[in-house]
Amino acid sequence: PVRVAIEESDEEEEVPPPTSQAFSLAGLSKQAYGALLAKLKKDKLERQRFCTRAGVSGPGQAGKKAREDRKIDISVEEVAEPSRLDGVVKDAERCSVLLKRSRGQVVPLRDDVRQLEAEQCPEEVASAKSDAALLDELAPRVLEVLHVLASQSDHHAELAAMAMRHVWPLLGCASRRRAVLELLLEFSQRTVSAKAMADFASRYPDPHLRLLVDAVTEEAKENVL
Repeated sequence: PVRVAIEESDEEEEVPPPTSQAFSLAGLSKQAYGALLAKLKKDKLERQRFCTRAGVSGPGQAGKKAREDRKIDISVEEVAEPSRLDGVVKDAERCSVLLKRSRGQVVPLRDDVRQLEAEQCPEEVASAKSDAALLDELAPRVLEVLHVLASQSDHHAELAAMAMRHVWPLLGCASRRRAVLELLLEFSQRTVSAKAMADFASRYPDPHLRLLVDAVTEEAKENVL
């Protein structure tokens, strides 16, 4: 065996992990959500702050000076903290997963498992109700915030389009279809987000194109803009 000895003139400082938690619309009260939405609609600076990822600075000059005599110089790259928009994109992903789970689309079921679906235990029933309640609360907020951002500028529409792959499947939910159509319509009217929309639909036509065609062609109040 080969031993490699690493010597330093003093003890190495540890870089603390990020302590900030990801932003989520689900964690806001009705009053806090209403205030946030009002600010996003009226204040351009608030929209910019909402979509901006904050940088975490590395060690300062004092720390850099203290390490000049070390045999090993360790540099810390600047890491961007997630923006609140990143949190909304995560919320959109949660909505998509919750919808798939409610329809049994997450994991294909065997025939013997399907026979037991009618005999769900109380814990599974409670979990399903909890998922449905979260979806009912979170999906409208996600769609509304994304629509506010997308309707303000091409830049914010491009950023909001990161959630497109997660909100598009919500077309399959009748109660959310109108809001999704309004958001997709806004995306389609902006240059960059329209291209992203076309690219996504061409890459994953099934079931996304079918959902869109059905929503546009079927006569129902949820499909009328």
